[in-house]
Formats: sequence, structure tokens, C-alpha cells
Amino acid sequence: MDGTISSKLNYRYDENDNLTEFTRFDGRQNAYTIKQYIQYNHGGLKTTEYGISGTAGQYKNLFKYNGQAELTEIKYYDANNTLSEVRNIKYSGNKREIFVYDGNGNLKSKIEKTVDSRGNTVEEAYIDASGEESKRFAYKFDKQNNLLEETKYYAGKLKEKILNKYEGTKLVEVIYVKPDGTQFTNNKYIYDNAGTLLEERWYSENKGEYSRKNTSTIQTAT
Repeated sequence: MDGTISSKLNYRYDENDNLTEFTRFDGRQNAYTIKQYIQYNHGGLKTTEYGISGTAGQYKNLFKYNGQAELTEIKYYDANNTLSEVRNIKYSGNKREIFVYDGNGNLKSKIEKTVDSRGNTVEEAYIDASGEESKRFAYKFDKQNNLLEETKYYAGKLKEKILNKYEGTKLVEVIYVKPDGTQFTNNKYIYDNAGTLLEERWYSENKGEYSRKNTSTIQTAT
């Protein structure tokens, strides 16, 4: 290694610890690939996001809420400041319906979500404009709200199940289970005695080989 910084992340917060600015500098491109600025209302709710993001260029997102501080609308604007998408959210008990429209008001799709008593999403279904379900995800959590299991269905058929293993609150292993029941380790995480992440390993499904990232080499700044 030559000591060159491959990427640099910067974060800024307001007096209420709300994130107000996030930037990512790519050392290889010698340029910022992400610049994000966030504004909040007096209640601490996010109202605006804007900046640049990779090849997508400039963008702006606007957020609206109801009297219970629940998010009810998101408007997305592209690099030309043209409205590209609108999402309207409706609430009923533990159910959420998210209607997705294009910039001209045409319904593109709908997302149906179910949440538990702690606010965790336990199921979400994606439905196209014709009313057909394209995919469905189911989630299981422990009492500490750690994600234990994620099951994915596409066009009504089981695609895969992902199992997360923890030691205390630390994620240590991610296991993929195929529809036929075979499984393999996809990721492992190694921590020091203080609980700081030291290394992440990605495993090859067929050969059991892995590549790894030593997190101590990542350059960050605050």
C-alpha cells in the first residue's frame, strides 16, 4: 500500500445532532462523488435533501408530514429540477401503503408494508400498476431489534433466505439459504475486545474462498 487515500467521508451535524451535510471524496477520481445537504423543520423532521450523487448529477427531495409527524409525501426532482417521482404514504394501524407516481401523476407501483409494535418492517410487498405482486420480503427481529432473518419471494416463488448471526449486539456472520435448503456463509465480521469492527470477509459460494477488508485502512474524517 502506498498510503494514498482511496476515499474520504465527511459528516456535519447541527446543534441537535441532526446530520446536515455528508460528502464523499474519491481519491482515484480526485473529485467529490457525493455531496448531500439536509434541512430540518423546527420539530427536527427532515424537509429537504439536495446535492449531487454520482452519475445521476444534481437532485432534490422534498418531504411532508402529518400532524402525528408521520411522513406522508416525498417528491423527487432530477438534475434538471424536473419532478421525476412522487410517493404518497397512507397509514392504517400497523399497515402502510406507499403509492409511487411518475412526474406526470401516473401510478407506477404500490408498496404495502406491515410493521411490528416497535416500528420494525416485518413484511413488504411490491405491486405493479396492473395490481400484480412482483416481489415480497419478510423480516424477523430479536428483542433488541436486530434483523435475524430476511426471506425474499419473486413472482410468488422463494428466491432466498438470509440469516444473520450475532454475538451480543455485534453482527458476526451472514448466511444465505437457497430454495433447496442448501446454505453458505456469505460474510463474516471480526471485532476487537472493545467491539470495534476490524475485518469484514466475503466468501465465495462454491469454493469457500474469501476476500477481506481490513477496516483500519479506511480513511474517514469528521
